[in-house]
Amino acid sequence: SPSEKRCPWPDLVACSDTIAEARFVVDHILELHEDGESLLESAVLFRAAYQAMQVELELQKLRVPYIVRGGIRFFEQAHIKDIVAYLKVVSNPQDELAWMRILKLEPGIGDRTAEIIVKHEIGSGEPVSERLQPAAQKVIHRVKHLKTLTRADKMIAYLLEVFYKEYAEAKFENARERLEDLEALALFAQEYDNLEQFLADATLSEGFRAERPSLGDDARLLETEQKYLVLSTIHQAKGLEWKNVFVIGLIDGQFPHYKARARREDLEEERRLFYVAITRAKERLFLTYPLASMSFMSTAMNQPSLFVRELDPELYKSSMNEEEEVIEVDS
Repeated sequence: SPSEKRCPWPDLVACSDTIAEARFVVDHILELHEDGESLLESAVLFRAAYQAMQVELELQKLRVPYIVRGGIRFFEQAHIKDIVAYLKVVSNPQDELAWMRILKLEPGIGDRTAEIIVKHEIGSGEPVSERLQPAAQKVIHRVKHLKTLTRADKMIAYLLEVFYKEYAEAKFENARERLEDLEALALFAQEYDNLEQFLADATLSEGFRAERPSLGDDARLLETEQKYLVLSTIHQAKGLEWKNVFVIGLIDGQFPHYKARARREDLEEERRLFYVAITRAKERLFLTYPLASMSFMSTAMNQPSLFVRELDPELYKSSMNEEEEVIEVDS
């Protein structure tokens, strides 16, 4: 039975940072694939979407096909694309699609008005007219200010402060989660020396999506398709099992979420979620966490999750990941 096959020794793996964590996970999945296992026999689970950002980038760089169960890829979410569109305009003022997106974020600017502005003002190559409506002038002012900031992380922080936080709270029911995504995006952007390098990675999924269309959340396809790795929030993984499960981002403040520590009921709900995650594995279970992660203007040293610290050390194998050569997969 599946329960008889469960590995009695889960692996707890400490990685130097989130990049090393992503590489560890992807390398091990590809090793299993080279040993003859389908990618679909493995799953990467996480509490919040932003925790999988580095894993998604690593998969995209190596052209490893994957789906995000019950959702869409991190860089294809509307709130991420909104902010990245502003940065695209800074990098390339003639990017008409990006201009259309950021203009339509403003109340009072619809498709037709945005098209007129882009065609007659932005695309003309002439200085932008001062007679533009106030909503459009706001967008122009933001873009001008962004050009003075030079770094992508500072640009994202500025956009959150001056308008997008208020916009998200009015637009999205799950505004808190989306704003956490954007704060994580700003921290991620600190690793880049210039805007162009950041945009090169942030837009990887555009070409990757065109080459490998998403399967969506069709359970029948998930059961029969043999080429796709599954990424999933733990909430979306309830009731499912995989042969190999990687639970990532197991640090205090993220899992359990720092706000859950204030109320016992919330902390118990987080603990139940952790139980769901670790019981999704049929045979192999890997629990991973980064020893260090970026915080604004500094590097934060992390503690393993409270839930990990509560485990009996005799129930798992603990190790420190040492980066190895990346293995490529022929999909």
